[in-house]
Amino acid sequence: MGGATTADLDASSLPIQFVSGRPGAQSPAFELPVYGQDAWDQIMAQLRAMRGLPDDWDGLGAQAPLGEIVDSAVEWARYLRTQGQAPPSSVMAGPNGTIVFNWQDESGYLDAEITKPHYVEWMRMVPGRPTCHGAFEYGTSLGGR
Repeated sequence: MGGATTADLDASSLPIQFVSGRPGAQSPAFELPVYGQDAWDQIMAQLRAMRGLPDDWDGLGAQAPLGEIVDSAVEWARYLRTQGQAPPSSVMAGPNGTIVFNWQDESGYLDAEITKPHYVEWMRMVPGRPTCHGAFEYGTSLGGR
């Protein structure tokens, strides 16, 4: 898939270019059987599974993601997949009702969090460089819907 590493990314490329993922990586909260699925299929299955999370799904008071957050995460994941981007290393529900995508490799990591419908807050960390933060909105015209 030839994605860039986190060291190659700059803030202007974040909605389009992501780091190479670790195929088959799974979120600790959503261990699903593989059954021949590719990494993006696994990510999509994990996102769908988040629809069934109750409040306090972690036993520590975590909020379940609202349907609109899950829908937005699925839409964004479909867009990234259609653009040929590497799947994230993991995807997980955040404790405050968000959904977090994480790309990680030897050069650093990138977290992208769906905090409200069609809105991503991101953080990129590359050893030896300043940590970068940002946010962007995306419309429903991403495709895949």
